[in-house]
Amino acid sequence: MEIDSLMPQWHYREQQRIAINQPTSEVMNAVRNLTWGEVPLFRLLVLNRFGPKFKKLESGGRILDTLTEDAPFRILAQTPDELVFGVILSRTRRPAPLNPTATEFQQFAQAGTWKELATFYYVEGQLVTESRVIANDTVNKRLFGMYWKMIVFPSGLIRIAWLKAIRKHCLSAAGSQPIN
Repeated sequence: MEIDSLMPQWHYREQQRIAINQPTSEVMNAVRNLTWGEVPLFRLLVLNRFGPKFKKLESGGRILDTLTEDAPFRILAQTPDELVFGVILSRTRRPAPLNPTATEFQQFAQAGTWKELATFYYVEGQLVTESRVIANDTVNKRLFGMYWKMIVFPSGLIRIAWLKAIRKHCLSAAGSQPIN
């Protein structure tokens, strides 16, 4: 998996999954094309946290476009069954690469920063979303750990809503009805 090559070790990890019995290409197409209107909980939480800062946050805007064009996330790897996007963030004023390549992301280890990855991959009828975070120093590891404890539950709710919306998007395109 691409996420394993980009971040084989991590300090924090979250994973959610959902069964979707559709061809891989349809599932991954739904991942790429899902709109904010299809995941209202996610949209509401982002609006509440960041306000109208994101240009494509209207209900018809694609989520991945917003995250990778209006926010600092960048797509770092794509295969037919996986999409990985990530960001390097800094708690200091030291600049972190804004648009790293996959190699730059993998090799970056500046103190005062942490790296976040998120992926969607489809395997054996399961769509999996996973987040991984690694801090580049012990202070950041401790600070991010406190933040992680506050966000892991709401993040899980968002991921579950996102997965259900992808499944519904997929099944609607195929003319099937989703199973809750």
